Amino acid sequence: MTMALPRWTRLAAALVLGAAAVVMLALAQEPALTPTPPVAPAPAASVALLRVSGPIGPATADYIARGLHKAARQGAPLVVLQLDTPGGLDSSTRQIVKDILASKVPVAAWVAPSGARAASAGAYIVYASHVAAMAPGTNLGAATPVQIGGVPGTQPPAQPAPEKPAPPRAAQDKASEPKDGTELVRPGAEAMNRKIVNDSAAYLRALAQMRGRNVDWADRAVRDGASLSAAEAQTQRVIDFIAADLATLLQQAHGRTVQMLDVQTDAWGIKVSNVEIKHVDLNDSMVRAIAKQAEAERERRAKIIHAEGELQASDKLLEAAQKLAQAPQAMQLRYLQTLTAIAGEKTSTIIFPMPIDLISSVLGQLSNPPRRGETT
Repeated sequence: MTMALPRWTRLAAALVLGAAAVVMLALAQEPALTPTPPVAPAPAASVALLRVSGPIGPATADYIARGLHKAARQGAPLVVLQLDTPGGLDSSTRQIVKDILASKVPVAAWVAPSGARAASAGAYIVYASHVAAMAPGTNLGAATPVQIGGVPGTQPPAQPAPEKPAPPRAAQDKASEPKDGTELVRPGAEAMNRKIVNDSAAYLRALAQMRGRNVDWADRAVRDGASLSAAEAQTQRVIDFIAADLATLLQQAHGRTVQMLDVQTDAWGIKVSNVEIKHVDLNDSMVRAIAKQAEAERERRAKIIHAEGELQASDKLLEAAQKLAQAPQAMQLRYLQTLTAIAGEKTSTIIFPMPIDLISSVLGQLSNPPRRGETT
C-alpha cells in the first residue's frame, strides 16, 4: 500500500537534493591548495668597523664620510669608529663631527687598542659620537687648539740684521721692556689666542651637552689641556663604558638608546626622537678575526706575566744569595729550616750538606792517584 506525499514535501526534497548537487560540483571544480613554502628571513646586517690611526686630515674625513654612507646603504645597525690619533686639522675634525651628527646610523667611538689615544681632534670626535668607549690603557683629552707654525703670541723667528743701525730708543721704551730678556706678547696675538681657545671650548661644550657628557671637563680639556685615562673618563662621565675588545663593546652597546638628529627625515615629515641599538650581529669572518685577536692577546699577556715572574724571582734569589754570603750563620739556619720542612712531609729522605772544602783533598787524590815510589 503506497501513500502519496503532499506536494510541498516533494518540492522541499527536490530543493535539498539540488543544493547538495551544486555544493558537490563546486568542490569538484576547486583546485587543490598547495602549502606555501616559508619565506627565509633576510640576513641580519653586519656592524661596520672604521679604523683611524694617525693624524686627522682631509683623507681621514673622506674615509669616514664614505664609510658612514656605505653603512647607511647596507642597513648596518651600528658603526664602530676605532680611534688612535694624536690630533689633526680643525677643518677636517669639524667635517667629521658634522658627518657623525648627521649620520643615519649610530656611531660608537672606541679608543683602542690598549696604548692608543684620542688626543686633541680625537676628543672632539669621541664627544660627538652617540656611544663613547675606551679600551684599558688608553687616554683622552689635550684638546687645546694649536696653530700650525707655533702658538699665537710666541716669539717670531729671527730676522736678518738691518743695514743701518736703528735709532736709539727712548728711556720710557727701555723701561717697558722685560728685564729677563723674554719677548713681550703682543696684544693682537693674545686676543687671537683667546678667540681660538674660546671657540674650541664652546664647540666641545656644545657636543658634551648634546650627548649628556661631562661639560666641565670638556672646558678644561680645551683651556688647560687636561687628559684622562680610561678609568678616569668613565668615572667622570666622559665616556659610557670601557671595552677591552670589539665583542665586549657590542655587548655593552646592545640595547642602548641614543639620540639621533632628524635632518635626513625632515623632507618626509618624519620626526626622529631616538634610536635604540639592538640586534647587533657580526659576520663569520669578523667573529673569527676577533677570536684570533683575543687569543693572541691572552697568549701575549700570559707570556709577559710569566717572564716578569721569572725576572722578579731571579732578583730575589740574587738578593738572598748576597745576604747569605754576608752572614754564614744564616746558611745553617736555612739548612735547619729545610730539614724541618722535609720532616714535615713524612719522608725518610734526609739531606746533609757538606762543605766542598772538606772533601776537596780526597777528590784530588782519587782523580790523580800517586805513582809507584811516591808518597802522599
